[in-house]
Amino acid sequence: MSSEAARLARIPSATQAGLKELKLQQATLMTCDRQLGNFTPLRDRLAASGQDANAAYRRIEARRDQALAELKKVAPPAASISSPFRTPPGGSLLSLPVSPVIFRPPIWGFGYSGFVQMGRPYEGIDEIPQGKYPTTGSIYSVALDENTSAITFDGDLAVGPASLPANQYSPDLDYFWVHNWTYLVPFPAPAITSTFTYSFDVTALADIFLLSGPATLICFASVGETANFTGQDVPVTTDAGWPLNYDLTQPSATGGNLYNGSYGSITGQVTVRRSFTVQGGHTPAVAIVLGAISCQAMQTEVRLDFPSLGDSYLYPSSNGVSGRIDFSYSPQWEVLA
Repeated sequence: MSSEAARLARIPSATQAGLKELKLQQATLMTCDRQLGNFTPLRDRLAASGQDANAAYRRIEARRDQALAELKKVAPPAASISSPFRTPPGGSLLSLPVSPVIFRPPIWGFGYSGFVQMGRPYEGIDEIPQGKYPTTGSIYSVALDENTSAITFDGDLAVGPASLPANQYSPDLDYFWVHNWTYLVPFPAPAITSTFTYSFDVTALADIFLLSGPATLICFASVGETANFTGQDVPVTTDAGWPLNYDLTQPSATGGNLYNGSYGSITGQVTVRRSFTVQGGHTPAVAIVLGAISCQAMQTEVRLDFPSLGDSYLYPSSNGVSGRIDFSYSPQWEVLA
């Protein structure tokens, strides 16, 4: 096969340069903030084992500050605003007013809305932590659905050692499992230069069996965009939200959760909604990364399933239909003057 034929045969993808480091620093910052904000249980455990709880608090605080400094280094620069609709109004895109057709020979154009199907998710990053104590397990795919674009995942994630003197225990969340999945979604081209808006929801549900903690489970969404897709890889550089960010030691029976602090289900959702300018005849595309991060301390074990409840999952949807992304075009008529 010639190099040109190989290039044409290659499936374009979402690229993730720097994304793993960005998510790890964000996860560190969020988990440290949570530990500092709910330090009483850790203080009691450290004091009971004869340790200096104040020193542990200062250590977590210093780690939080370091994560923030590192995050500032690896965070991508803010995207330039290419249209006045960078933060579109709420509501379903399919229910927004559509610009009527306007004829101004030899150029004409119109606004329209619709949806596209995302297709099958593909495997992305798989990170298994290494540290002072041995780790076992990984976050892994159970099913990647072609029709609904849903991701079903599982894992039995543990950090040692099995036994240790009580005065050597540390609550620091030093072990991070990361797994993500990617989509690349092209859209129809507009007839003339238009403001393109797309929107979808990301739902996460985790069935948890926490054998020992502390531990935090995070699910995230990130996107990359191109206004002129011609078959190239699309870098993913923009945070799009956190459908799940949960301290697994805390019980909850609200917001769809049914979790007692040891086992049960937790759920969350985030809406992704963004706009940018697309030239007439150009094909926009959006690269999407959905992922899960388990943040754990020493002597912890988390299972991402529970008997009778099943596995954990992530799925994108629009208007309650899994695997769809809504979109809308609003022509920029000033180009016709």
